[in-house]
Amino acid sequence: MANNTSINEFIQGFKGGTRLNRFEVIGNISPGAASTNQVTPFHIRTASLPEATVGPIAINYRGRTVAYSGDRTYLPWQITILDDHAGGDADKENLFKMFHDWHEKINAHGPNTTQFPSGTDPSSLWCPSWIVQQLETNCNKPLPGRKFTLFNVWPIAIGPLQLDMSQDNILASFAVTIQYSHYTYDGAPVTTDVGN
Repeated sequence: MANNTSINEFIQGFKGGTRLNRFEVIGNISPGAASTNQVTPFHIRTASLPEATVGPIAINYRGRTVAYSGDRTYLPWQITILDDHAGGDADKENLFKMFHDWHEKINAHGPNTTQFPSGTDPSSLWCPSWIVQQLETNCNKPLPGRKFTLFNVWPIAIGPLQLDMSQDNILASFAVTIQYSHYTYDGAPVTTDVGN
């Protein structure tokens, strides 16, 4: 009989775990943006693998409730980005400005209009896809089952940059909340066709 309190049992049964700081996010900022307009791994301070739920359909029968599986819902996804500025070039790697420019294209602050012509396909407001993946310890490839592709991405909220003269040795950061239509993981099929 195994001794579950033995440190040797733990060492033999534990494979080293995964690291919270081994991950990357890859995606363009703003529809049609050049590949240089990307969120880059060293700018993303925190992220998570995305969350989805399958809601229950409650059926009441003689004082009991039976839950059947309903539709899948994809929840908004949040990342925290280190603020950066590239000196004289106001746009290069200035992610705070780039996200705000994207928001301005979707709905301008002053005129309350979009920069996309009337009748434009709504997908013009979105980026086709982003990738978030947890990496192996050496950061050379994603862990199995930990690479997620998010489709039809756009920012629904850009958090504030908190400024505080009393804070020392802290870099500024801001949060962005991302909306997307659905995700796939590790090559899961993209199709939503449920026919034969």
